[in-house]
Amino acid sequence: MKVTDFKFGSIRINGKEYKEDVFVLGNSVEIKESGHTIRKKEVEKLVLEEPKQIIIGTGTTGKVKITEEALSFVKSNNIDIILEKTPKAVEIFNKNNNAVGLFHLTC
Repeated sequence: MKVTDFKFGSIRINGKEYKEDVFVLGNSVEIKESGHTIRKKEVEKLVLEEPKQIIIGTGTTGKVKITEEALSFVKSNNIDIILEKTPKAVEIFNKNNNAVGLFHLTC
């Protein structure tokens, strides 16, 4: 899966546009309930894909935060996690073949 375009409030993945936050899981995209905190239940969905890396786009200005519980859960599964503002996270995601992503599309 490749992110072919990102702009504030919109992301295009494999030619399809989404206007809500998304999980990119293997060969599927799922809508994520919007919010500014990433919790364990959300990273559990990512970990189930058994990726080498989880890439999280924290919004265009980086407002999204991850709880310590969620971060510890990812690390306890020996998975690298990258938290970057969404434009940079998209760049990193597109260069990685064995990653899953979670992208916040606004702030």
